[in-house]
Amino acid sequence: MAQLLRGRSSIDPRFTHIRPAVYALSRVNFSGFSYGGGNGQHQQQQQHNRHRLLRNPNYGGWQYSYQSSRGYGMLIGRVLRGVLKLRYLVLGGAIGGGVTLNKRYEEWKDGLPDMKWLEEVLPDNDKWAGFTRSLLAAKDSVKDSIEIDPRLKQLSENKINEWRQWFDQRLDAAIEAAETQQNPQIESSFQNLSELVSELYGATREELRQKNTVNAKSLSAEESRKRVDTLQSQVDALQTEIMNVQLKYQREIEKLEKENRDLRQQYLIIRTNRKQPTKKRIKKSLIDMYSEVLDELSGYDTTFSTADHLPRVVVVTTRNLSLAVADRFWKMVRETIEQQADAFKATRFNLETEWKNNFPRLRESGRDELFEKAKGEVLDEVVNLSQVSPKKWEELLNAKLWEMLSNYVFENVYLPAAQSGSQSSFNTMVDIKLRQWAEQALPAKSVEAGWVALQKEFQHLMEVARKTPDHDDLYDNLKSAVIDESIRRHSWEDKAIDMLRVIQLNTLEDRNVHDKQEWDQAVKFFETSVKEKLKLTEQTISEMFGPSTSQKWLQWRYATDEQTKRKHVKGELDKILSSDSRHSPTLSYDELTTVRKNLQRGNVEVETDYIRETWYPIYRLHFLKQALNRAYDCRKAYYLYTQQGAQCEVNCSDVVLFWRIQQVIKVTANALRQQVVNREARRLDKEIKEVLDEYGEDDDKKQQLLTGKRVTLAEELIRVRHIQEKLEEFINALNQEK
Repeated sequence: MAQLLRGRSSIDPRFTHIRPAVYALSRVNFSGFSYGGGNGQHQQQQQHNRHRLLRNPNYGGWQYSYQSSRGYGMLIGRVLRGVLKLRYLVLGGAIGGGVTLNKRYEEWKDGLPDMKWLEEVLPDNDKWAGFTRSLLAAKDSVKDSIEIDPRLKQLSENKINEWRQWFDQRLDAAIEAAETQQNPQIESSFQNLSELVSELYGATREELRQKNTVNAKSLSAEESRKRVDTLQSQVDALQTEIMNVQLKYQREIEKLEKENRDLRQQYLIIRTNRKQPTKKRIKKSLIDMYSEVLDELSGYDTTFSTADHLPRVVVVTTRNLSLAVADRFWKMVRETIEQQADAFKATRFNLETEWKNNFPRLRESGRDELFEKAKGEVLDEVVNLSQVSPKKWEELLNAKLWEMLSNYVFENVYLPAAQSGSQSSFNTMVDIKLRQWAEQALPAKSVEAGWVALQKEFQHLMEVARKTPDHDDLYDNLKSAVIDESIRRHSWEDKAIDMLRVIQLNTLEDRNVHDKQEWDQAVKFFETSVKEKLKLTEQTISEMFGPSTSQKWLQWRYATDEQTKRKHVKGELDKILSSDSRHSPTLSYDELTTVRKNLQRGNVEVETDYIRETWYPIYRLHFLKQALNRAYDCRKAYYLYTQQGAQCEVNCSDVVLFWRIQQVIKVTANALRQQVVNREARRLDKEIKEVLDEYGEDDDKKQQLLTGKRVTLAEELIRVRHIQEKLEEFINALNQEK
């Protein structure tokens, strides 16, 4: 009531929880609220009543005494004045509050952004309906295809129930608080006004809902942000749930595939090794047994290019004719079946005799049985691969890594840096080239080296197995085909490259040799590497310049004209190197001109490119000899290096570089060894089993890979025995029918 007297509309508290659209009373027309002519007429009526109460009692026929009725008249006037004043205040406050509310609403509505452009952007009602139907269909399809965890579903339902209960409690509490704050008597007095406002509110809300849905539903910035966050969290939760379900299904699929392979393998083993279960004998008719015999003979005839002489017949024009033909048919069968059985008995005897003479200590085994035996031997070799010692693995990996990396280290890192001219430029160039190498090519090259080492070790184990006394050459083709196919399918894990990159970058950042032992190992590694390159360079020079003087006399070897020409050029180039032992890797223009003129005086004509081709191996040999001498000088320079560092009197930057290369090879070999033992050997074993399972189901593959007289003879002998058993069984049944 207090709010109504202050000019505010009293709205039913049950509507207080609705959004700002609830108070949107744009259609309310308060101009029709009139009370008998407005404020002016109301004031005239009050003055007229007051005048009637205060005028002369005898006026107009009044017969009351003025003195006796004055008190009553004043009392009545006061009551009327109070009632009229109260009515004026109430109705005036209601009208003023409604006008104020309408004005506030119009101001609020004008302050909202223009949403007409949404009518062009948003789809119409038909499109919304279609979109809703498609969403419902998608929801049904997703609901049918995805099974949500019941625990998660129950948790969501419990949370929703908690939110609904909390909201209902808050709503009831708000309604109760609003009711306790109002005066029941005043509310009953103005019930008509509340009903009028409610009716106007309902009409206005419906119109606004239809025309300005976006405006009515607009929220504050904070509420919008919270709602977006809530929706985003729900989307994230749904995506996470879908991913979990997908992972769960993927694990189930992998589990089923593994079980399928295991069951298939067990089935093949059982089928090969177990005895055939005793089948319950079912009495067959003679015609059925004879049909089986003919089928077996037909297959045998096709395989081994033979022919049987048993009668075939096709009959039931009439019954009498059928009986006559049947009697004649079985008579012919009795006359020929024993001859056929005797022929197969003789064939079986011949095959068994041939088997005993050629393979006296071996049992007749068909392709299926031979394949299972070869399969077991291949899997045993995979087990032996896991028994290789860590020390041997690291030796193999170290050797293979340096074999594949040495050329890059010399040609792209060491030689360009060593020919840069100074120790500081050498170190700078080495750091730059090593980092580029570690970030780009080194990890992938290391993985390739590890994969090659794994292949070679596995093939080495297979070669060792071939040299054992009990080795059977019959399985070699099958084993080689299985291993080659498995190696072709196998690929190193991708994440290993990223792991190696981090390890190698961190290792190459270390530039300080830790102790004397590592220094000696680095010097030895440097010497060995230089000697290998020196040996290769000397071979190149020997081929380019021909035999030496001692070789001419002792081995009777002669130089060609081209080699003699090269020797003349070599003599001039040796003079340049002897005069300047620290010569740069390239010849200047003046030096090239001098060499050409000197050769022309000796009647030797050469081109500039010819001189450069001859200069390259000569300078390389000269440089490697100097590097080897530096390695000898650095053998005992460790303490000078630790005391003076980069300012050491003996230049040992070469040793430090090769120490860094040696360390990165060690850590790489260790990482590759762990990868091979823990991951790659198991993955290779899995791929070998898959290939064996595929080959085991492919009869053509087994016939292609398991060949030789031993296999064909065993297959024919097994087939003949089976046919003979069928013939004897049929003959016994035929004799019983007599």
